[in-house]
Amino acid sequence: MSTVSEQYFLDYCRARRYKTKRITPKDKAGRFPDYETTTPAGSVIVEIKEFTPNDEDNAFAATLEKEGKASVDNRSIGRRVRKAIIDSAPQLRRYQDTPLPEILLLYDNLASDSYGGIIDYLDPMNVGAGMFGEPSFDFGVICHSNQQKRQMLPMEGDVSSPRQLAYT
Repeated sequence: MSTVSEQYFLDYCRARRYKTKRITPKDKAGRFPDYETTTPAGSVIVEIKEFTPNDEDNAFAATLEKEGKASVDNRSIGRRVRKAIIDSAPQLRRYQDTPLPEILLLYDNLASDSYGGIIDYLDPMNVGAGMFGEPSFDFGVICHSNQQKRQMLPMEGDVSSPRQLAYT
């Protein structure tokens, strides 16, 4: 049984006359990507991840329905994209020594227009943060006493925690 995202992917490939072959591992061989797809430009390995409503999404929807408003304050930018990348990396890594490119295909089954477009896990901010970490700003400070520019640099730390800054 295929998921909504897999069905859309297969429909897309069929419309473009791409050949798709489901990758079926031998018993107890571990996790593998979903498809090997052949296009006019060559073959690619495809892993499909579908975002479906989780507990936070369901609570948000219930609050929005009940109260007419809801908050997304505790939602971490890019968290679901980052989790999908981390989860699929070992599957795609199986093909790192082949000439085939590996593709992670993300599909948001919540639809970008759900909840009035408030939750869009695949908007540019979420995808960028999922790939590279949450956005941060580094800036310099001019000290008027000696007109020497002092630059603030990030200190070592976890990318998921607030960035610490130090003067140089």
